[in-house]
Amino acid sequence: MEYQTRLETLQEFQQRTCGFTSSSLPSGSMETNPGLSKKVDREGKFLEYQGNTVVFNLPWKVKEKILALQGELYRLCGEVLAEPIEAATFHITLHDLVSGPPSVGLEQEIKRTEHAAVRAVNELSGDKGGIRMRSTFLFNMVNTSMVLGFEPGDQESCLKLMGYYEVFQRIVPLDYPLTPHVTVAYFRPGHISEGQVCSLKKAAEIKRSGGKIPETDRRDAGVSGLFRYEPLLENTWRSSVFVKRRSRKMNLERFIEAQEYNYQDALKEIKSGRKCSCWMWYVFPQLAGLGRSSTAKYYGITDLQEAQDYINDPLLGARLVEISEALLALDTNDAYRVFGCPDNMKLKSSMT
Repeated sequence: MEYQTRLETLQEFQQRTCGFTSSSLPSGSMETNPGLSKKVDREGKFLEYQGNTVVFNLPWKVKEKILALQGELYRLCGEVLAEPIEAATFHITLHDLVSGPPSVGLEQEIKRTEHAAVRAVNELSGDKGGIRMRSTFLFNMVNTSMVLGFEPGDQESCLKLMGYYEVFQRIVPLDYPLTPHVTVAYFRPGHISEGQVCSLKKAAEIKRSGGKIPETDRRDAGVSGLFRYEPLLENTWRSSVFVKRRSRKMNLERFIEAQEYNYQDALKEIKSGRKCSCWMWYVFPQLAGLGRSSTAKYYGITDLQEAQDYINDPLLGARLVEISEALLALDTNDAYRVFGCPDNMKLKSSMT
């Protein structure tokens, strides 16, 4: 694959990003970016906002560590932050495409760019080498949010990452260079006092010094370690670069992500008449609060609206119907015989 622009080396990338990430917060007070009011209201609630973004998905154990970082950030300066972003939606942004308040014109632009971006992602997905990435600093992203920066783990990964970025620049040209990051929290729109900025700086030092964020060996897939990414695109569909749709239903991605690995195995097991592996929580989901494990809490359906969203999702809803019909086609109505205990009770909870 050939690229027309000169690609940054790892050293050049580090020099550029280190310059603004280490001094992203001012010495005094600050005003948030005017564009933030399109995403967040004065009370810190998210507004309806649509768009698509090319992202790298994250393993859940990395999301857990970012969630811990988010918790410290809210503990120290929650008064200036919007409502928390759900851990299930954490991702590394590779390239923004289009976004804004809902409109017919925006939806048309989303569809246009999505078609081209998905085609590009499918081409990149043939690259099996992966990209090594590691986290750097928690910093202020143009007065909109606090984000966790990432950098390539080696020169080869850097060149590959820059190459990916150039692919999507051809679809939607941006006037700023690549800065991979995970958005940890958005600000509330408005004025942030000097004292509040000091609290943000203190929170940023937690990641810089290690603080309470679990440190990991470079071989581990942890926030402070190196881990490999396959080139996928995140959409509201499925892939590790994705074209990711931004919407209020992004919390369903935790189910899509989990099912990507073994839904077909689950379906085969049901058709055989005996569940053998572990997938119950995200294939037959049940109401939050019925289980005590971290897995149960993570995959618990939060309310009636999320249950309706799940059923109406073109992928998740269709799969639930498909696997339920396979279950009903068996020559037994004994859930214990098929699922064992306690999964037979989880099935009952899911269906009622």
